[in-house]
Amino acid sequence: MSDLASLMALWARAWALSRGVGPPEPVAGGGWRTEVGLPNQLRRFMFCDCAPEVLRPLANSIHEPFVFLKVCTDAPTLRAALPPVWQVRQLGYMMVDYAPVRPVAAPDGYRLRTSFEPCLVRVEITAPDGDLAASGSAVLMDGVAVYDRIRTQDAHQRRGLGLAMMGALKIAAAEAGAQYGALSATMMGRELYLALGWEVVSDYSTAASPGTEPFP
Repeated sequence: MSDLASLMALWARAWALSRGVGPPEPVAGGGWRTEVGLPNQLRRFMFCDCAPEVLRPLANSIHEPFVFLKVCTDAPTLRAALPPVWQVRQLGYMMVDYAPVRPVAAPDGYRLRTSFEPCLVRVEITAPDGDLAASGSAVLMDGVAVYDRIRTQDAHQRRGLGLAMMGALKIAAAEAGAQYGALSATMMGRELYLALGWEVVSDYSTAASPGTEPFP
């Protein structure tokens, strides 16, 4: 298995654990299937290679809306590999982090709290009025911290909360034995992670089966 394939296999397992759904199962062509079971996401398939001979037959076999293909490639390449009725967007990037820990204090008036569960670290930052301003988690698996659900509420953006939250998560993950980090960054989030020393491993695009409206 290539390094990217190993990373994606780990990411698929960690994503399922973070979201409380069943573990991914391998599928033909080197991908993984996760049964999500939500109204706006029935299942997802993940592939590190954009192989038309694998993806096109799979897409043609899917007749339900809200089934997603997640592939490490750019949107034009994925679009060319699928039937034209599928919607395709590049939503982000797969990234890894080997940089040293850089703790950052939360801004004045904000309170940062770290909590632990088996194989999982959560960080929440509350605003002076007590509202949740930012939150995120890291799944600890095989010596890797896989970050997920990183979010700063709109009213609290551009105040350094993302830096503080990622620093706290990284410290906790390192103390738990994580040797490096991995995540799927949004187009906007990529800049934050680059500033923290993260590296882009691959483009990461999503295709939605026909009838999926709206595209999440």
